[in-house]
Amino acid sequence: ALPILQVLHTNNGNEVAGFPVACGTGRGYGDDGGCTGVTVDSSGNIYAAAQEENLVEVYNPSGTLLGTIGPANLNGPYDVAIHGTTLYVTDLNSSQVSEFNISKPTQATFLGSWSGTGSGKFSSPRGISLDAAGNIYIVDYVNSRIVEFKP
Repeated sequence: ALPILQVLHTNNGNEVAGFPVACGTGRGYGDDGGCTGVTVDSSGNIYAAAQEENLVEVYNPSGTLLGTIGPANLNGPYDVAIHGTTLYVTDLNSSQVSEFNISKPTQATFLGSWSGTGSGKFSSPRGISLDAAGNIYIVDYVNSRIVEFKP
């Protein structure tokens, strides 16, 4: 299979120069090939979860690959979200959320991981999103729920 291509468009539907770019290998099982989640930091850098490679790929606003985050701390990254200089990554296979300091995007620092506790433990977390107040919302796939964490 060919790599999955990400196409970026402006609000009026025009394709952004430098895109599409290949993301992930695209050679997956089921529908898990290529990249599965994407977010953008305040400088316009693009972070894409490449599940099969256990990496987050980092692109500049023009679509040039700057580097990667992982794989030492990731095992099936599925989605990504940013608040300030913290990148949150849902980690499907290890059932946790990992955090990275991205104040220097090409030199991200692993801050730690969390998986909930007791009956609140994640099971294959997938989607993640943050609101303006910094509240974190996670799709806890196998447990069929959305979990909210407050800063």
